[in-house]
Amino acid sequence: MRLHHLTYRETKDERPDLVSDLLIQARVQATEALCSAFDRRKKGRKVSCPQATACPPRYNLHTATLKWDTREVRLSTTAGRVTIPFVLPEYDAKYEGSRTLTADLIHRKGKWYLHVAVELPDPPAPIENGPAVGENLGLCRPAVTSGNRFFGRRQWRGIQARYFRLRRSLQRKGTRSAQRHLRRLTGKVNRFRCDCDHVLSRRSVDSVDYGTVIVVENLTHIQGRAKQRGRQSRRRPHTWSRCTTIAP
Repeated sequence: MRLHHLTYRETKDERPDLVSDLLIQARVQATEALCSAFDRRKKGRKVSCPQATACPPRYNLHTATLKWDTREVRLSTTAGRVTIPFVLPEYDAKYEGSRTLTADLIHRKGKWYLHVAVELPDPPAPIENGPAVGENLGLCRPAVTSGNRFFGRRQWRGIQARYFRLRRSLQRKGTRSAQRHLRRLTGKVNRFRCDCDHVLSRRSVDSVDYGTVIVVENLTHIQGRAKQRGRQSRRRPHTWSRCTTIAP
């Protein structure tokens, strides 16, 4: 509330054409970014001041209305309420009809995406004292459990090595076309890693019964704790994705 009183009137005077709720959500997003930076610094990690050239607007039930049956969404803009049709991806069809909470409007490479958060029914109560399964992230195989089950594909290692060689050659070249290629390659590599993380976490969760505890090793500062011989062996721990999560 203190941040609201300190920032609302000034921002409203600068942008009177914006809906008040959008200004409030912008302040909330800035607060979340600063809290995340403070939390990282408290943990001893390197941080910098959060910056954004175009922060995605966040909508809620007051500024957006999603109609699942007609595939349309009404958004509040500087020109009033605008009705926009949308396309629902096939892999998100299972969430159709759910109650919407918030939505972020993102512009990426000439296309607009609406990331919608929906409300799902509560999962069953967890089982106390369930069995535990240890999972180890490896270099040759992406993951292996204590039950001697392997997840992931061996081809991922070769694909990452090919991306690394291509990126290194483009950086050495340094021309404008090489820099454009590097920008495209960055997005491609990030999407590949996110897809690998999703496949890996999904298969890990599906392989155990409900209530099982999955124990994952702590890879914090693994580069300094593990001794690797050879340039290629020292590089491999740095290729682990920083956004690896366990799917719900």
